[in-house]
Amino acid sequence: MSRHSPFDSLVARAPQKAILTKHSTTPDAVSALGSGNVLWQGGGANSASDKVVQHNGRGTVTIKDTTFVGVGKVYRSCGDCTGNGGPRNVVIDNIRVNGVTSDLVGINSNFGDTATISNSCGVSKKVCQEYKGVVKGNGSSGKVSTTANCRGSQGLLSSLPRC
Repeated sequence: MSRHSPFDSLVARAPQKAILTKHSTTPDAVSALGSGNVLWQGGGANSASDKVVQHNGRGTVTIKDTTFVGVGKVYRSCGDCTGNGGPRNVVIDNIRVNGVTSDLVGINSNFGDTATISNSCGVSKKVCQEYKGVVKGNGSSGKVSTTANCRGSQGLLSSLPRC
């Protein structure tokens, strides 16, 4: 079974006003694969019980001017991919969230991943959570207590300000 989402190609084209609603058997709405940068500007996603963006490749994912409602995480660096490593970077700018049930962003600090978060608002749990990523088959990815790779004016906040 492929883990690719029907929304994969939408991110590559950076939708202007797309609204992604989770109606798929894959756990992620969007998977960023390969090397390079991805820009998601505008639109939004709702009802994704796990994460919206899964970043398996290398490079920077920028998510800006976007709304997320009723999602698990907005972004997660792959925790246990085959050939896992980094760095992977995410830039979150001017997003609005409501009902994020987990950390807004999850990154693997041991692989040099960074998250830069600014100008965002809404109802979320922890804004940026660092993890120890692993190569598939070498254990489980787990949360760590460091925060050095959580950056930007909001990267170290325990929650976002309300909109």
